[in-house]
Amino acid sequence: MDEEPCDSIWRVSKPVIITAIVIFVPFIACALLIVLLLIRAEVAPLSEPTLPKMSVEQLRDAYRENELAADQRYKGEVLDVHGVVNSVESDGTVYLQSESVFAFVSEVRCTFRTRYGIANLRKGHKITVRGKCEGRSGLVNLVRCELRE
Repeated sequence: MDEEPCDSIWRVSKPVIITAIVIFVPFIACALLIVLLLIRAEVAPLSEPTLPKMSVEQLRDAYRENELAADQRYKGEVLDVHGVVNSVESDGTVYLQSESVFAFVSEVRCTFRTRYGIANLRKGHKITVRGKCEGRSGLVNLVRCELRE
């Protein structure tokens, strides 16, 4: 009896297919798990700040006086910072300036996790933002920000 060509190919490639499944499925499962954990960490609510609420001026001045000391105190910490909206960008970034009438320059860059709530912000609005401080790179950077009441 003659064998079908498909039967002989299946017989030869069956061990190869099974080996590939055994090897690659755990890697794919691990990769998916890592991605899910990273996504979960990004959307988890921020913890309560351990430091008192501060103004844009206080945070700016701390970094101007001694950036290394400010990084040691604030970098990686969740902060509540209040100031005045200078601009709102389409990528979800809000720039804050001090509440002084002489302030014209942004001092803090706030990157929001979602655009929910920030579409209604306008230049001159006084707001409080909760975010994780990432130090200063030109401006003081707060990430994973949320609007506070």
